[in-house]
Amino acid sequence: IDLSIMKDGNFFFGTIVLVVLMGVMMASAAILPSMLQRLMGYTSFLSGLSMVPRGGGCLLATILCGVLTPKVGTKPLIIAGLIILGIGGLMFGQINTNIALVDIALPNFVFGLGMIMAMVPMMNLSCSTLTNDEQTNAAGVQNLLKNIGAAIGTSVATTMISRFSQVHQNGLVKYATELNPQFSDRLSTYAGAFINQAGDMLNSTYMACKLLYNQLLQQSALCAYMTTFKVFAICCFILIPFMFILKGEEK
Repeated sequence: IDLSIMKDGNFFFGTIVLVVLMGVMMASAAILPSMLQRLMGYTSFLSGLSMVPRGGGCLLATILCGVLTPKVGTKPLIIAGLIILGIGGLMFGQINTNIALVDIALPNFVFGLGMIMAMVPMMNLSCSTLTNDEQTNAAGVQNLLKNIGAAIGTSVATTMISRFSQVHQNGLVKYATELNPQFSDRLSTYAGAFINQAGDMLNSTYMACKLLYNQLLQQSALCAYMTTFKVFAICCFILIPFMFILKGEEK
């Protein structure tokens, strides 16, 4: 591998954008099914089914790229794709545990649409200033770095979920006190519901506390996933200024 190809500014900045996009794509594809299974009790089949709309978005984006690129150029299409991808991340950042499978479909569709609209034209634009002799080496270097970016993105996303979960748990636990009227009311309600099963109020209260703590852990994990998707959106918006650095034919 000849890394001297990275001296080309267009290829260098374009590859950075592609590495980040690949990390976002693979990380989101990895954490979404785990979120659905972990927090909402989805089966592996249903969590996999939730990813199907993303494929529909990718298919539509592929058609749009072929139709619109000769008319509007690559840069406007990439910018539009990054904005759509960021919106998809923000949509994922608004989910909760009461949603249905269909509520996952629209954000996934938007995510797939934006991803392909940004990535496919970017591959062409990043190599537009290279000679024909450099194209083969450039493709190898770019694919290598994209694979590394995908691995790093997945690892970073997993770490963020773990860390953000602890942060949100620390923020929520201060409300789990008898000084909070809502907590006291919920604790009394659960304890009353468990009294027949527990046999006495002491065991019933313990079971109620355990249930509330499990709910707190669930909400902390949900907030961690939501924050991670918002970070994905921010990354996509940050990439937009790179489009003004890249050179290449607009149409």
